[in-house]
Amino acid sequence: MTATISPRTAQTGEDESWRLKEARFFALDSILCLQFDDGLGRAVRWGDLPFARRLGFTPVTATVRPGGGSLSLVDKTGREIEISASSLRAVLDKEYRARLLSADDAERKLVGAKLRAVRESMGLSQRELSHRSCIAQESLSRVETGRRDPRLGTLQRVARGMGLSFDQLMERLSAPA
Repeated sequence: MTATISPRTAQTGEDESWRLKEARFFALDSILCLQFDDGLGRAVRWGDLPFARRLGFTPVTATVRPGGGSLSLVDKTGREIEISASSLRAVLDKEYRARLLSADDAERKLVGAKLRAVRESMGLSQRELSHRSCIAQESLSRVETGRRDPRLGTLQRVARGMGLSFDQLMERLSAPA
């Protein structure tokens, strides 16, 4: 059985500093040592990682997957988990985490602006779309201004309120600005 922990957002641009070059796990001390492509090296006690307890997993070996995009960890029972290199980098590097959060913020604002443009192109006010989709106008406003991530259910309801299928709404949101 393999479990996967993925980054909250995809990596953007040409920066590949998040890729792993080398990893070692010292089971006796429960220390994970990581070396990233850009030379950043970190050693961390397994139990200090924010997801370690939630996984209920104590590794005995660590192996970097081909391409450096993830780390494979195996426990004494042979159970394997895979953790994305980007997730590990975000936990261990404040600067990288800040870049990911900034990219998340920019993407959230872009999606919100596109959603507003679609709504306006259909001649709908926020109030009217709120009524049609059974979503509070304040919630629509927060999504459109990028202050809130839209949930899947919210986007489905917005699509229905606009008289579109979910796929049609996604097509319109994916169109170049």
